[in-house]
Amino acid sequence: MSTQEQRRRAFQIFEQALDQAPEQRDAFIATACADDAGLRAAVAALQAADANSSINTGGLNAFAVEAPSDQLGRVLGHFRLVEHLGSGGMGIVFRGERTDDVTQRAAVKIVRQELRSATSRARFNLERAALARLEHASIARLIDAGVTDQGRPWYAMEFVAGTPIDKYCDAQGLDVPARIRLLIELCKAVESAHRQLVVHRDIKPSNVLVTADGVPKLIDFGIAKFLDAEPDAAGLTRDAGTLFSRHYAAPEQIKGEEVSTSTDVYGIGALAFHILSGKKIFEASTRTDHDYMMLVTQNDPELASRVSGQMHLRGDLDNILRKALARSPADRYGSVAALADDFQNVLAQRPVSAVAPGWIYLTKKFIRRNRLPVALAAGLVVVSVVATLSGMSQAREVLEQRNEARREAGRANAINDFLLRMLESSDPRLGARETTVAQVLDKATSTLDSTVVSDPYTSASILTTISGVNLSLTRFPEALAANELALALYKQQPGSELEYAVALGSRGELLRMSGKGEEAIPVLRDAHTRIEEIAPGGAESAVIKNILAKALSDQQPTEETDRLFLQGIAQLKSADIQNMDLVTAINDYGVSLGMRGRFADAAPLHREAMEMAGRLGGENKAALDDTRNNLASALEGMGDLVGAEKIFLQVIEARKQVLGV
Repeated sequence: MSTQEQRRRAFQIFEQALDQAPEQRDAFIATACADDAGLRAAVAALQAADANSSINTGGLNAFAVEAPSDQLGRVLGHFRLVEHLGSGGMGIVFRGERTDDVTQRAAVKIVRQELRSATSRARFNLERAALARLEHASIARLIDAGVTDQGRPWYAMEFVAGTPIDKYCDAQGLDVPARIRLLIELCKAVESAHRQLVVHRDIKPSNVLVTADGVPKLIDFGIAKFLDAEPDAAGLTRDAGTLFSRHYAAPEQIKGEEVSTSTDVYGIGALAFHILSGKKIFEASTRTDHDYMMLVTQNDPELASRVSGQMHLRGDLDNILRKALARSPADRYGSVAALADDFQNVLAQRPVSAVAPGWIYLTKKFIRRNRLPVALAAGLVVVSVVATLSGMSQAREVLEQRNEARREAGRANAINDFLLRMLESSDPRLGARETTVAQVLDKATSTLDSTVVSDPYTSASILTTISGVNLSLTRFPEALAANELALALYKQQPGSELEYAVALGSRGELLRMSGKGEEAIPVLRDAHTRIEEIAPGGAESAVIKNILAKALSDQQPTEETDRLFLQGIAQLKSADIQNMDLVTAINDYGVSLGMRGRFADAAPLHREAMEMAGRLGGENKAALDDTRNNLASALEGMGDLVGAEKIFLQVIEARKQVLGV
């Protein structure tokens, strides 16, 4: 028997074996192969490939006996096959063009010639039936279907000239909101399929193509499941449920458990994790398929912000992804529509459902949304924040021995007077329309730009405050704009070299936090050099070292990263004063080490920061909770699950008290 004939015969036996009951397959194969050891080895290889295809559905490709080029030029229905696009475990896909006067392209899929069993043909027909059910702008639609002269099923679907969604986002340089909008459109398509009782269960970048017009298209329903399937069809989809893709498959797929619409929630969550953070779930810890299977069934993915070092993912997006990627389907979003709603809430700066709606969280979101029916009351809140920031700034300047107490007091009054005028101009009781905090900040910035405040130094101080408040509202472009104006004013003022350097450091931190880490590093290096020339060894020197070290750690940690962290911490400790700057520096170094997998080195730092935050007390409860949480994460990374659980429970209890739940 030739090698080609042996492979063909091996495929026949393998396919026929799939139609047997699992407990009868080995006996069937032994009988079919008789004494032909080579044939038996070929069938065994196919069985191994089939097992491997549980992770990569192309596992059978290496044993294909049909050359796709043999099909080129063939006419199926109204389409001539003109180009081979790809091959999968079940079928071969071609680009087809209409043979009549209509100009139309299609993706034509033919079941593999080698897959002759009733089971294989039935699975292929299920995919075709799934497409026939679906009608949505973001789902490639079925155009035609039939059977070849040799009895092989085929179908033609809409040809999508697009790019996988991850590559599209990167090539177009899309920001986070634009990526979220694509995810919302994908959610709408998947939800439409769910309404037709079809679960896709293979959502990954290569199955979501984005057209030149920016429209995402969901393709490849090859392992889709019908929720209303008849018993026979249900068996087929259950078998297909053993097929899945690493980094996107839900735990229940790995374990062979019941698949539901929640499986697609997980798939979209994994895809969102990838395109928002640039990392895949469990990517750093999985080198083999077995690694992934073990991790995904026993662990929840790490937070996207922690894995990627992108601080703008912290908060709502981390919480959304965590909920979508929960191990238990019951803990995920109840539907893809609910997931889409939370993505929409992020864009609209409304509260998301992925966290407990405590009053602090809701109030923060209310301010971020900035609908202020009583502007004066909101003004008092903002003024108190501004006064705190201004006071901190002035206290720092006193410590710098600038001996300008009177002038600083006058500037503080000027800052408060100016901001009060801005807020009063927005008071509805004085005839103003309903106003937002963002509008007040924008008006204040433009007014300062018009030199209403006579003292440029005071204007720069106000702009620095405005930049800080915009940062607290995650309005990064506005924060950067105010910072740029402040820098220009400081640069013009003799004797303001330190203020300019500190503001330059703030700009670097703003760039880092807004996801522009590479752009931030040269700015921070410039600020570091300036501060070292003006005030070496001071608090500003220590703080800028910590910020620069964080930016370097976000990109690619080196020996310089550790050196800067350690120098900054040493400078702060040498002052023999324990304050939040020191807590922050120690905690940040621990976070950097943890992101590099150095949990044993990170844990003592987090413990030191936690104990110091506890001693400081007062208004530092949030910092205490953060350091506790980071210590627990480090212990978990070290394998000390008992110790980690104990501290996690302390964090949960503390946050319950804060939220009043």
